[in-house]
Amino acid sequence: MTQATCARTFRAYIAVIISLLGLVPLAAHAAKTDIVLLRNGNAITGEIKSLEFGALKYSTDSMGTVTIDWEDVVSVTTRQTLQVEVTDGSRYFGTLDSPEDRFAIRVVLQTRNVELPTEQIVRMTPIEADGGIIDRLDGSFSLGFTSEKSSEVTTLNSATDLRYRVRQYQLGLTANFSITDQPGKETSQRDNIGLSTSASAAIAGSRTGS
Repeated sequence: MTQATCARTFRAYIAVIISLLGLVPLAAHAAKTDIVLLRNGNAITGEIKSLEFGALKYSTDSMGTVTIDWEDVVSVTTRQTLQVEVTDGSRYFGTLDSPEDRFAIRVVLQTRNVELPTEQIVRMTPIEADGGIIDRLDGSFSLGFTSEKSSEVTTLNSATDLRYRVRQYQLGLTANFSITDQPGKETSQRDNIGLSTSASAAIAGSRTGS
């Protein structure tokens, strides 16, 4: 297997990924107009950064970025578009309002509203965050190399699965390739690249299950 062949393959995949990310412009910084109501009655104005592992990361003008125990949050209001994930893996895309019930949030979708108990919410992520491209990327990458001494056959395998989310849609890229080299034979290469979009889920703010 020649270095030139490997280099050409990797350059091709890098070009595809860069092209995919270039389809969507970077988002502007969100204003600190979110409101979090706490168990003790205090209401804090700021900007939701994330919710994960029971901790709400929250940016404020007066205290900087603070971490709030999610169990202490009664309600959340925000005009940001968030991805809200619940315990069963379902995800909702929309802004948040405060329902009449305590310890609950209302996800405002384009065609309907969904009320969720806070105890069922495990993760929240701003779709248009200031972090840029990297913060909106999810996925995995694997690379493997095998060599057989007896036949001197060497194989290089790679698999990539990327998802890039923004307010209007989610883009997906899957890329797999395999290069096999054997003495006395021409090097063989197999490639498979796929692009997908889930525009309807984000635009309508609909539920998507894992």
